Amino acid sequence: VLQNGETVMNVDIVGETPKQPGVVRTWSSSFFPLLSSDGQPMGIGIIVIETTERGGAEQPLQASEEKFRQVAEKIQEVFWLTDVENQEVIYVSPAYERIWGRSCDSVYANPTSFIEAIHSDDQQYARDIMADAAVPTTAEYRVLCPDGNLRWVCDRSFPIFNEAGHLIRQAGLTQDITAQKQAATQLQDLTERLGLAVQSANMGIWEWDLVAHHLCWDERMFTLYNLCAADVSLSEDLWRSVVHPEDLPVADAMLQKALTGEADYQLEFRVIWPDGTRSETDGFDARRKVLLSR
Repeated sequence: VLQNGETVMNVDIVGETPKQPGVVRTWSSSFFPLLSSDGQPMGIGIIVIETTERGGAEQPLQASEEKFRQVAEKIQEVFWLTDVENQEVIYVSPAYERIWGRSCDSVYANPTSFIEAIHSDDQQYARDIMADAAVPTTAEYRVLCPDGNLRWVCDRSFPIFNEAGHLIRQAGLTQDITAQKQAATQLQDLTERLGLAVQSANMGIWEWDLVAHHLCWDERMFTLYNLCAADVSLSEDLWRSVVHPEDLPVADAMLQKALTGEADYQLEFRVIWPDGTRSETDGFDARRKVLLSR
């Protein structure tokens, strides 16, 4: 589950419990991944149903259901369980009311009401993703709350089959990812503003991996050095070949100070263009990003 992010269903487990040694019991367990905002597995969710055939099972079953509710009602995500054949919602955790802004009773009464609350631009996409209940799905969409606020959610579902292999239920976790989406939007805005600022200031952006000896330039850097990206291979030697020889010792000394933390890498130097002419390139202010291997 952690390696591949895949759901593992209906694993039969046989054993004893510390409270009842010598009494053999059986359980059916299903395991599903809990994913982070970037889609990577960060934990495992488990549903365990005891299948031991014995008399007097009503009381243990009630206790098991109570423990399940205690867990489901504390988590921040919406846990939901549906009856596929009867198209009924068996359970939805209280987090639904916080994220959807609607009561749990409303979705019990009308199982499709949660879809109707999805933003109109996302409804068809969500319906298409949810169309096949027999396969695990992941969908991100917006929910329009009654107060007019929009919430982004990540909805993950997985199927539950009986012993005969027939699909009987569908379970899932729905996570509020509004904060992550807002942060991503803000980052995109900042990136675009930085691009405009760099372009207006006639600046280039570069990164030098001193361990792998790999140099990375943006398009503006090639313009500043009057080079064509398709004609050259970026390297430390390339950069040294275009810096005026009289300025190289100062550049090397400044680099060593930057590496030892004595000073930021800020240098004014001259560049010799491929046609032999010279360009005064000043105002370079950069901090080295050193990648260290262990």
